[in-house]
Amino acid sequence: MQLIIFDQKKIIELNPEDIDIANEARKYESTTHHLLSTLVPNNSIIVCQGAITENHSSENYKIVELINHYKTYDRIIFACNNGNAETLLETCTQYKFILPFYIAAACANFFQSKNPKIVFFPEDELHCTYYPIIPQINPTKKFSCLNSNKWSHRILTYIHLYDKPYFNEIIFGWGRRTDWTLDFLEQEDFINDIVITDEEKIKLASMPKRILAHPDDDTNHNDRTTNHIAYTDACLNIITETRSKNSTPQLTEKSLKPILSGQFFIMIGSSGLIQHMRVIGFDTFDDIIDHSYDNIEDERERISTAIKELDRLNEVDLFELHAQCKERFVKNQQWFKSPEFVAQFLPLKI
Repeated sequence: MQLIIFDQKKIIELNPEDIDIANEARKYESTTHHLLSTLVPNNSIIVCQGAITENHSSENYKIVELINHYKTYDRIIFACNNGNAETLLETCTQYKFILPFYIAAACANFFQSKNPKIVFFPEDELHCTYYPIIPQINPTKKFSCLNSNKWSHRILTYIHLYDKPYFNEIIFGWGRRTDWTLDFLEQEDFINDIVITDEEKIKLASMPKRILAHPDDDTNHNDRTTNHIAYTDACLNIITETRSKNSTPQLTEKSLKPILSGQFFIMIGSSGLIQHMRVIGFDTFDDIIDHSYDNIEDERERISTAIKELDRLNEVDLFELHAQCKERFVKNQQWFKSPEFVAQFLPLKI
């Protein structure tokens, strides 16, 4: 059995063998704790993201006392899917936990972690292996790009693309409202470093506040499926990841759905994410797409360089290139669904 601590008031005990991960992975709500409970040794305490703050706080002592109450378990595992694993580890080290503890981090820079207390937990890499493959697509558009939360790097991407002559040909979504959607014209982006200038805010305010790529996008949940026209009707997906900070590179379902769909992709996210995709075995089509932007440290320059590559790709016959790469798309899909893909991450080194 595993003990899951969400906060001081919500604690559950579950048997990992009773969890249908394939079903859980397709749900709209987070299922991090379900997946993690099946990957760590039995008789663990799993503390969900946010139950204990990353920085030292008097409120944390209540959770520490609660955790120490459960003396019959063997270890504590803190789920950290926001990239701040080292800060969380430093904070937890200050508290007097009775049991040994570990940080399970979804951040890609821990894939080859040398710290035995921080374990790489490829949350979305594994969740997405349960998503269905789209066998073959015959796109009618060159590009697609979906955006919900208006993170700062997405704002810059939108501003860059809006005045392009090909913008109206992009399957583009902007500002879809969910329970988690925030407007960064009203507040600063709290997980990324880019600061939107006053001039950029004025420009954004003059642009459409909401663009639906498809009428069915008018929903209040995050769509985690691959049957959207952004994936079935475009040669290339412009991935605007959740984070653009170089210190917290992390793949989410946004980066992996183009693999499942058989698409080219350009990454608007942290530096090094394309390299991470190569390391874990994916063809990133480097003979067709110049991913040199992935090596650029400066976030604004990285985004600008990626957009220039889109300008170049707009001038080539992307449909013909896509048709020529059918077998390579299939190989990516087969690798993603193979036992060997999963095996490179497991077992979690706890």
